[in-house]
Amino acid sequence: MDCQTILMMTNSEYGQFNVHLAVAQELLLRLDYVVHIASFPFLESKVEDLNHNVGKDATQPPGKAIFHTIDGPSLMQVGLQCTELAGILTRQKGYGVRAAVDTYTNELPVVFTAWSPSDYLKIYDSCMRVIQEVKPDIIVLDWLFFPAVDACNVSKVKYCVLSPNSVLESIPGLRLGKPWKYPQMNSGFAYPLPWTKILPNIYLAIRLILSLAFCPRLKTLQEARHAHGIPGPNPPIGISASTIIPSSPDTDFPCPIPPNITCCGPIIRPCQKLAENDRELSVWLARRPTVLVNMGSAVIWDTQRTAQFAEGIRVLLQRRGWIQVLWKLQTTSAMGSIEQDGSALKCLRGFVDSGQVKIMAWLPEPSSILRSGNILCMVHHGGANSFHEAIKAGVPHVVLPVWYDTYDFATRVEWLGIGVWGNKTVAPRVDGAELGVALVRVITSTDAIQFFLKAQDISEKLGEGRVIACEKIIELLSADKKDDDDELMEIGD
Repeated sequence: MDCQTILMMTNSEYGQFNVHLAVAQELLLRLDYVVHIASFPFLESKVEDLNHNVGKDATQPPGKAIFHTIDGPSLMQVGLQCTELAGILTRQKGYGVRAAVDTYTNELPVVFTAWSPSDYLKIYDSCMRVIQEVKPDIIVLDWLFFPAVDACNVSKVKYCVLSPNSVLESIPGLRLGKPWKYPQMNSGFAYPLPWTKILPNIYLAIRLILSLAFCPRLKTLQEARHAHGIPGPNPPIGISASTIIPSSPDTDFPCPIPPNITCCGPIIRPCQKLAENDRELSVWLARRPTVLVNMGSAVIWDTQRTAQFAEGIRVLLQRRGWIQVLWKLQTTSAMGSIEQDGSALKCLRGFVDSGQVKIMAWLPEPSSILRSGNILCMVHHGGANSFHEAIKAGVPHVVLPVWYDTYDFATRVEWLGIGVWGNKTVAPRVDGAELGVALVRVITSTDAIQFFLKAQDISEKLGEGRVIACEKIIELLSADKKDDDDELMEIGD
């Protein structure tokens, strides 16, 4: 039997490529497929790590992913070069009608046209080159990798979309088409939508549609695409390809799932036990029940945020002294760094010195920490990957949203009954007293057992998302092969 070829095309930012590497790892264990991964240079070392680790638990030698470099700047590189985009990517954003309108008018058009027309076309040409070289049987595509979306459509190669997002982000028309039901992005409105918020929510839907319909930047990009021989509208809106997402009916707002959407549950890479990767941290975690603080790879901590967060932890530990805290405190990212004056952690000095609070700049395999059995709850920013990692581990959430869809995830955990929105009065900032109350409520209040039981119940209903996603891709390939075989049979007849 000839091996079939799968090409994965993705952006090189953590929030986008994690699900692709998780599914690639599962595909590599199936020896009937050759896996290629195309992205920007940053991802090459991650693919090398994937190839190194994939065989550790395999019963027979697995395949190796083949990396292809895409020419042109990645989104992160554009952010570093473009002051306007850098400000958008690093600025934490409030919620409500005014903040949402500002986002729709001044930020989303810039994000959707992050690449200049010349860079966009350079990346598109590079994607076309890779497709022609690899000749894949199917392409697995990051839907935010817009030049690759165009390349797939123009080349007419079979493709499906693999996204880390929820149903609402995967079906833009659902939220816009039912603005009386689903909160608009960045609104922070509750679900079910209160009747007092229906008209403001409809207004936001109209403003979003108008801002994209009459955006000069999108018009300029579309003209450049058309001049380059790329037909159709700009690709961000209205993708109807087969789409695979880590959401599920048990982890999302109630909504109709169209037949082209496959809900897999959390798509997470398999990981070794924490003791095998970091024995010292594993021993520390086993000392006491632990609160994990992980605000993702894009949130960096200034002195004010750190001080308020430290105060929230102090409130928790003074009321519940049998708990410890593992805190990922990141002051540097690809977008820059922030100097702290050292005073922010003053109120926690005793807890840090005694080892009850452990502060790290980076965490080894957050999934292995979550699955250690020692985590009481996870504090995170509402990123899709963080949300699904905690969902899979069956631990309650304290969500501190900072921008865009993170407010949706804060609303979602409260709707699901698995946690609380921990900075609702001051978001995107943090208030120490409010955070302390949220932590106590999720961990040891009369509500805490219900949060825990609901989180466990949801987790137990979920399968291995990366396996389900892998099998869906294989199903799409098999459907193509069956169609080809049927056509050959008709020709033979």
